[in-house]
Amino acid sequence: MLILTQGTDLWKRLQMGSRAQLLKNTIALSAPNVINPFVSFALIFVISRSLGAQGLGEYSLILAWQAIFATVASMGLSALVIRETSRKPETIHIFFSNAMIFGLVSSTLAVIAMLATVEFMDYPHRIIVGATISSLSLIPSTAIRYVEAAFRSVEKSEYIALCYMTENVVRVLASVALLLMGFDLLWVFGAITLINFVTVLLMMYFYVRIIGRPRWNFDWEIWKLMTKQSPTFLSIAILSTLHLSMPEIMLSKLLNIEAVGIFSAAARVVGFAMVIPIGFCMALLPALTKKYQDGLVELHAMTSDSVRYAFIFIFPIIIGTTILSDQIIHIIYGDKFSDAVPALRLMVFGVAPYFVLVSLAQVLVSTDNQAFDLKVNLVAVIISFVLHMALVPLLGVMGSILATIICFIILNQMQYGFMKKKLFVLDFWSLSFKPLLATALMAPVTLLLCDYNILINVLFSAIIYAIAIIVLKALTSEEIIHILNILRKKTS
Repeated sequence: MLILTQGTDLWKRLQMGSRAQLLKNTIALSAPNVINPFVSFALIFVISRSLGAQGLGEYSLILAWQAIFATVASMGLSALVIRETSRKPETIHIFFSNAMIFGLVSSTLAVIAMLATVEFMDYPHRIIVGATISSLSLIPSTAIRYVEAAFRSVEKSEYIALCYMTENVVRVLASVALLLMGFDLLWVFGAITLINFVTVLLMMYFYVRIIGRPRWNFDWEIWKLMTKQSPTFLSIAILSTLHLSMPEIMLSKLLNIEAVGIFSAAARVVGFAMVIPIGFCMALLPALTKKYQDGLVELHAMTSDSVRYAFIFIFPIIIGTTILSDQIIHIIYGDKFSDAVPALRLMVFGVAPYFVLVSLAQVLVSTDNQAFDLKVNLVAVIISFVLHMALVPLLGVMGSILATIICFIILNQMQYGFMKKKLFVLDFWSLSFKPLLATALMAPVTLLLCDYNILINVLFSAIIYAIAIIVLKALTSEEIIHILNILRKKTS
């Protein structure tokens, strides 16, 4: 009996240890997403106030194309690097060095492909010139993705956070300074590209200091593996990025650049709501890969925990943003962007299905089911394109948002149907019930305080929600203690 009790205690400690590690990496990976939007606000504020929806639309459209080809440049193989080096930590140096060389070749080809594509789309001359300048950043951005993959593999995500936050502060300061001095967006894209190259050097410095010196030896087996896996991972990455960039691209062709600016204004606010989901998803892959080696029971437990944690953060943000959307848009962008208010109210409801979509994709990749994930992303692009063609001419920007949310929901059903058949069942109702109930208790407070200062409203609403979460025991006392300990270490 004593042995059984000791074994149970050990199992609990191991479980809490893995949860604590996941939470630590989630906080580290979420930190840039929490801080960077506040820092980036200065740039968005200057662009939207001085250049209006047209200028913000140009900026967002070029970034959308840059995001697509940044994915092409890295071949989607950063996930492969994380998975393989998580399984065999001793291979990290040789895997990393070969991935960097592989990425240099692929990113150079991606620059050429981006220039040809933007020229083919027959955009205005300013868009083509801006995209040309931005395309040069594909080379350093690919290197950054592989360095990030290495740090995520060894679960030292705090160094990624430091580099990204430093890069963002410098980028925003330089861009705002250029705009205030009268330079246009083309100079901004030039500054961003230069700063990306500097960021690579900073991240490589931390790699050598923390992980060690990479072995710059050609390894044919790694190249064969990356070449063999690249069609699947690249297709997943391209289709996923194309799916997420579909609104900007379709709005730019079916409506106008100003519509892209309205959509982007709402999307950037929703980006705040995506902080926790993105942090979780980035932290999940190496953790899930290791749990899968221990068996489906452990993988199921970690997946359930991660979804539950994310729901706790997501639901109050969705409802709070819906209620306060008018104040949020007018404080940030001013009266010129009043059309973004209804867009924000609808768009924020896509946060929950998007998180489920991305988190289940991590489970599929960690269990070597990326081939099915590829099918899901192919269907995503087709459905999104068809829905945009049907809804945008009728409903404008709102049609684009509605098309995106419907697409998320359909893809959720596809992913989860496969998981139930091949892996395990998730009880989404039990995982979401208490966070939903706590959010329902918070919502009347947020609504009643609408006429007060938004910061006071958010503070009181957060307090009510936190009390409800504790009373309903949505988080166990052990989990709360672990979260507080992690936060204390992060701030010390």
